[in-house]
Amino acid sequence: MQQCTVDVIGIIFEVHESKMLNLKDGSQRAKRELLIGDETNISIMVTLWGDICEAQPYKAGQVIALKACRISDYNGKCLNASSDMQDIVLNLKH
Repeated sequence: MQQCTVDVIGIIFEVHESKMLNLKDGSQRAKRELLIGDETNISIMVTLWGDICEAQPYKAGQVIALKACRISDYNGKCLNASSDMQDIVLNLKH
């Protein structure tokens, strides 16, 4: 599958706790998952990586926009958020 990115906007349905993952090179990296969706109850898991996991107070019910998410097909479709904080916008007016 060719790597592609998408921009998404939705409501945060669930915020999972951040956890540290051990990488093959011996280092660690933070990972956090958000379940986002829309008023039709269609939802998708978005994975945040690194510093952006704790950069903002993510809460259920917030509207979030994410730019340049990579589509992943690991245990079903999911999105990997960009590591650039400028690609995440919270508290959009709806």
